[in-house]
Amino acid sequence: MRSRLVDLLMLMVVVSLGAMVWHFRGHPTRGQFEAERQLATAALEGKQFREAVRHLERCVRMARQMANQELEHEALDDLGWSYFELGDLKQAAKFQAEAVERAEAVHGPYHPVIALYLTRLTRVTNDRTRALEYLARAEVIYRRVYPPGPDLEAALTPLKAHRKSLTPGD
Repeated sequence: MRSRLVDLLMLMVVVSLGAMVWHFRGHPTRGQFEAERQLATAALEGKQFREAVRHLERCVRMARQMANQELEHEALDDLGWSYFELGDLKQAAKFQAEAVERAEAVHGPYHPVIALYLTRLTRVTNDRTRALEYLARAEVIYRRVYPPGPDLEAALTPLKAHRKSLTPGD
């Protein structure tokens, strides 16, 4: 009797899952996005950047299908960083710039995540002048969102170090 009940419950689960897949076919859910994002995170942590790119490209597509720019900018940022780790600076810069654009659409021009993305963008651009502009813009954002104190200093310290590496003669 018990095994028959278990079989019936399993059948109900399978039918329910099948119905959900049919209903959401072509329209990913937040849960599906999160599952793909977890696979990407595991690949990033394992330094399997090609695998991470595969999962993150799916995450970007899913976020776009869901019209969720918050999830999209987060996935684009990780995708850009994965390409940086693979040594593909052109692709890295493309996705980091897209992450900045989407984050601005969500948060406006002055948000710490935008400053973070701009800082990462400096590391993937070969244009020293543009990199310095990104750093300057990140500094303006940090100064606008953080009051003077340890949080502001913690945000500015890496920017100062990176600026110094870009201007060795100064």
